[in-house]
Amino acid sequence: MTRGKKFRDAVVRTRFEAIAGEYDATVVRRRLRYNDAVDAIVGDWVAPRPDGAALDVLDAACGTGSRWGRLATRLPTARACGLDASRNMCELAGRNGGFEEVVNAPLNDMPFPDARFDLVVCLFFSFCYLTSQAERRQALREMHRVLKPGGRLVIDAINILHRGEAAGYRRSLPGTWWDVGKSLLDPRLEAADKLYKTRHGGRRLRGYFHGFTHRTFRSLVESAGLDVDQQLTVGYHSGELRSRHHEGQLLVLCSRPPSRTVHALTDVKGEWSR
Repeated sequence: MTRGKKFRDAVVRTRFEAIAGEYDATVVRRRLRYNDAVDAIVGDWVAPRPDGAALDVLDAACGTGSRWGRLATRLPTARACGLDASRNMCELAGRNGGFEEVVNAPLNDMPFPDARFDLVVCLFFSFCYLTSQAERRQALREMHRVLKPGGRLVIDAINILHRGEAAGYRRSLPGTWWDVGKSLLDPRLEAADKLYKTRHGGRRLRGYFHGFTHRTFRSLVESAGLDVDQQLTVGYHSGELRSRHHEGQLLVLCSRPPSRTVHALTDVKGEWSR
């Protein structure tokens, strides 16, 4: 493991263990419009099982479980399992209820049998907190593996070129490219990574995420053998679907083909800026 990878892992681990207790009151509250919009899209897209049985769902990176509590109202026939890499988050998710079980494990090493779930949701930009391309590839392979043939995956990601909407958060084009440039110059980071700080409980905590463009996100998802059914841009502040790619975050609705082996994973390094 490189020194940069150890640094990024420590940032993510420290942050999420520290903010678990106040996560719902801070991060979740700021994302209500966006989350509600994504939940509505998921509810409309996910069909009931033909045999009428309950949908088996995995909330991958479930956090405190509050997000699933809201999404579950749109999937009334679902029974869900939660998974998260943070022990503190798992404890809160277990207390909040709503899950058949909660498992403390990383996205790239899921302790589930093959073809267990009808639906996997990986939301709240959780995928972006994986700290290397190898982990992101393996996590998608795991999602493919635990899905039943024909099963569906909903996953969102932070748009590295996001410049905001007409109101609220705004970022200039030079500012966008400055962020990208900093990731190339900082030896602790990989291309399209970002470090930031926010205040929690009277102290400033460092954060990390990896961003994508529509092209790199779709390419990575498809390289794991998943079919992309819809690729959407959702306004972070408005929750509205946006036609301009730089005005929102990235949401992909995809599925495991009924019968197909996983493709050899291809390297998308160098495509993030296209």
